[in-house]
Amino acid sequence: MFRIIFISILTMCTISLSAQLVGKIDTKLQRAARASKQAVVIVMKEQADISQVRNIKGKDAKATYVYHTLLNKANETQTSLLLLLKQEGIPHRSFYIVNMISATMDLPNIERIAAREDVSEIIQDGSFKMLDQPESDRTQNQSGQRAPIWNLTQIGAPTVWSMGYTGQNVVIGGQDTGYAWEINTIKSKYRGWNGSTADHNYNWHDAIHQIDSHNTGTNPCGLNLIYPCDDDNHGTHTMGTMVGGVDNNNNEIGVAPGAKWIGCRNMERGWGTLTTYVECFQWFLAPFPVTGGTGDPTKMPDVINNSWACPPSEGCNTTNFSIMETALNNLRNAGCVIVVSAGNSGPNCNTVSNPAAIFSGSFSVGATNSVNDIANFSSRGAVSIDSSYRLKPNISAPGVSILSCLKNGTFTTLSGTSMAGPHVAGMVALLISANPELAGEVDKIEDIIEQTALNLTSSTQSCDGIPGTSIPNHTYGWGRIDAVAAVNIATASNYPPYVNQPATIVVSSAQCGVILVSANNNQYRIQVNNSGQLTKTLVGTHAPNSMLVNNGSLNMQTSNSKIILRSPNNTYWQLIIDNNGQLSTSVMGTLPVNIELNTGDLKVSDGQKGILLRSPDNTCYLTNISNTGNILTIPAICIN
Repeated sequence: MFRIIFISILTMCTISLSAQLVGKIDTKLQRAARASKQAVVIVMKEQADISQVRNIKGKDAKATYVYHTLLNKANETQTSLLLLLKQEGIPHRSFYIVNMISATMDLPNIERIAAREDVSEIIQDGSFKMLDQPESDRTQNQSGQRAPIWNLTQIGAPTVWSMGYTGQNVVIGGQDTGYAWEINTIKSKYRGWNGSTADHNYNWHDAIHQIDSHNTGTNPCGLNLIYPCDDDNHGTHTMGTMVGGVDNNNNEIGVAPGAKWIGCRNMERGWGTLTTYVECFQWFLAPFPVTGGTGDPTKMPDVINNSWACPPSEGCNTTNFSIMETALNNLRNAGCVIVVSAGNSGPNCNTVSNPAAIFSGSFSVGATNSVNDIANFSSRGAVSIDSSYRLKPNISAPGVSILSCLKNGTFTTLSGTSMAGPHVAGMVALLISANPELAGEVDKIEDIIEQTALNLTSSTQSCDGIPGTSIPNHTYGWGRIDAVAAVNIATASNYPPYVNQPATIVVSSAQCGVILVSANNNQYRIQVNNSGQLTKTLVGTHAPNSMLVNNGSLNMQTSNSKIILRSPNNTYWQLIIDNNGQLSTSVMGTLPVNIELNTGDLKVSDGQKGILLRSPDNTCYLTNISNTGNILTIPAICIN
């Protein structure tokens, strides 16, 4: 009897262990022949915690912290497995931006590795691909068409250039089919070119090490390249829109012609894999020499453009999603803006359905035409594939008949959200050149672009309960980008003159508050409720006896200079801005001694002005309001 019970327990344990093992292996891998060699990704159980990056200021400091934290975790946890793979002669590659190892192995080895305690799961190295160009918007003949720079004029790029901001001192990264770096339109913008010689170290990386299974023959550029090359045309066209110079008719084609670019090839003639994309994300975090070596996170770009996708029909699943999203979020948290094309699967709702456009950390871009209508092909939200129903796209930009360069140095028009995304990446460069304090401040950059967009609506399309007439909506997001409005609100030189305020201001009436005026002259009163939450109300005018700040910004001169509001239950709340630039309130037990009592509103009357507040670490933020009534806090220079 004892033996029977023992055998039963042993059998149950074996079944349980077997089920655990099977649960760690991608079902697609399990269906293959046992001797078949498969490209896999081994995901380690321990992943690095980089949450403390939220307390770090500055792009270089953020990137350095994230890089070392991720790299150290990979070094700590991968050593024994890497040794085993080496001993077994299993081809492999180590990653740290996600703690994982890519390898090529058969099913018995997959099962053996999956049984390890330090392994979380083993998944297929799924396929990703370049976004297909919409059938109805193929390359068009230029003759008889509108001026080729219509798209740049529409978003206001030339006006921003005339203000002195062209993207100078900003670096844009692109991961795509590669880039024809030697064509005149983008050569001088390449970070690896000094005007006479090229240095591709830290400026170019090739993640293509073999011919993709979807392709045949040889690659026209080759593999493992130590210099940029485009095996398609897609990458070069997108880079021209971001930073390009002039076409054959001397028309500017790039949004940020003063910016520099670096690049990574993640697709082999339009096809990539999970690991080629992760490899590029990792290289952007800390670029290294073309022959390998130590990465340098201070060379991370300010923004990267992504015009690719991975639909489930081509090998993606929710497991792939999580790995890709982790890589993307780690780069974003390091201070790099991640611009992603929304996709060309419109016009129906829920067609933003593929990585990386679906992720919350992606700044996803829809496509508009010359009259600000949404392109028929542009994918719509909400994101239903992961049951999040999050808003997508975030923003829209010109994406129909966009003129840019090809790898042979000629010019042509293409359409797609692949053409829209580069406009946004270029606009990020314009913003940072206008306000260098924004470098590394991803959330604030995205807020500025969203809150200054030209609001666009659809009277014919509502998705998942969100009317197309609301702002934002699932057709246009927040609207079409407006470079002039964004730069105006982000430019520190627009904030002065300052009215210095050394004393604390108390708004003593609960019916009053702080009034900020938007760029379109909407007046919003900011008040506090009984729970200390800030509320905003559109008002026609200010209350009697208000304190008015005209033709300038209010400078709360020291960290002891405060603004205090009164809630309906007669509690006083101090406006505070934390070290990350977030505006909130803190309850006041007693009022300070040195105060300036105000029975009306405190109003800053100019739409390009605001209130300069200091955080505990003595960083200054200009607080103002968007056209839609959202509070913006923008890094600014402290005025003593």
